[in-house]
Amino acid sequence: MVTGVNEAGASIVVEDGIPPNVVAPGGGTGYAWTDVWITDSVSSPAEGGDHGPNSMSLEPPRGGITWKVIVLPPASALKDIDWPAFQAEMRERAPLMSGTGQHDRSRPGFHRTDTIDFVVIISGELVLELEEGEVRVGPGDCVVQRGTWHAWHNRGSEPCVMSAVLLSTAE
Repeated sequence: MVTGVNEAGASIVVEDGIPPNVVAPGGGTGYAWTDVWITDSVSSPAEGGDHGPNSMSLEPPRGGITWKVIVLPPASALKDIDWPAFQAEMRERAPLMSGTGQHDRSRPGFHRTDTIDFVVIISGELVLELEEGEVRVGPGDCVVQRGTWHAWHNRGSEPCVMSAVLLSTAE
């Protein structure tokens, strides 16, 4: 749900429903991603922002904020995935995803962004891999990810739903 103001200045619901830009590549693997809201600045809370279907990116615009909800299926559900087809679908449906952030191609999923991320695990559990060690997180756990190298792994048997708000630190 998105709130706003009408012509008279009264608060109203301006949009309600599923965000229009849900990407679920991989033909039923259970992986899903949506940017709930994106804004390029925080100057006026009642104006600006979007969740347009072609705006999905790993990072928010410079100086902006992105709120993401991500479903990560268990690794066991991905064992037979056609990775080249998965990556092609991601490039087609979310072309900005691979154009931002830094990726360590020698470590699957390992990346860093010019953001401060506030992550909450809604359901399921993940392993947060860092350069030196790993930590298991589950429902209700919160992580402040401060632009460090990391990867998220679902080594459990159930999908994990996470909510993340990313604040751009890029100048």
